[in-house]
Amino acid sequence: MPTGVRALILSVALALFLVVGGGVALAATYVVQPGDCLWDIAQRYGTTWQTLVKLNGLTCTTIYPGQQLMIPGGDAGWAPAPAILPSRGGGTSTYVVQPGDCLWDIAQRFGITWQTLMELNGLTSTTIYAGQTLRVPGSEGGPAPVPSRGGGRTVIERLLNYATSLLGTPYRWAGESPDTGFDCSGFVKHVFGCFGIDLPHRADLQSYYGTPVSPDALQPGDLLFFNTEGDGIDHVGIYLGNGRFIHASSSRGCVRYNSIYESYWSNHLVTARRLL
Repeated sequence: MPTGVRALILSVALALFLVVGGGVALAATYVVQPGDCLWDIAQRYGTTWQTLVKLNGLTCTTIYPGQQLMIPGGDAGWAPAPAILPSRGGGTSTYVVQPGDCLWDIAQRFGITWQTLMELNGLTSTTIYAGQTLRVPGSEGGPAPVPSRGGGRTVIERLLNYATSLLGTPYRWAGESPDTGFDCSGFVKHVFGCFGIDLPHRADLQSYYGTPVSPDALQPGDLLFFNTEGDGIDHVGIYLGNGRFIHASSSRGCVRYNSIYESYWSNHLVTARRLL
């Protein structure tokens, strides 16, 4: 069989089927929209970002608007639609941004995605300000009832959930916004800034904040500082628990997970600090 024909057959087969644990499940397609991240798409379609990575043969969690992804679905060529955007003409109410709020957290409280919240308010950036009024789903003609802050979750839980929602955001030197990308310290500055903690945009300077923590006493939310080039602290990540941390990786080009038990990271860990 000619190589070209074989490759075509394999690509068609991959587009229609996903083999999972010896079983076969049909797959559908989804076109990536501006502001999407792999984690968020996986949540909308009831799967995991690891499954999407495997199904699409991705080597990184970075995705781009217009990119077509295969999604596990019930019928080939079909996938359930994302959450429906409330009509701009009705069915919405207002919410006044409070100090420490971030767009993702507000969206979670009202049961929608932060992309939907941006579209509903015509926002071009995820930056919001205390006192700003946002449109949210709710009873028409009156302010929306404000759910308990964070749904009973602690600040650390909310912070870590927001950090993991940024998985796959592209790496960008000096970046500190999910709209344009992050470097390591910009990622940490952005995430903690959303919860009222203002940090400088340099890993070595961030290492002076909070209190020191020994490696055997790490807790989720602690910051991990590394010396990767031999000239002092030059990298930072957020500890998630169970040996795993999240960081903006220049070598892999996106926000991703790693383990502190990997020899590279364990050999380059300098210190840890607790800010929360």
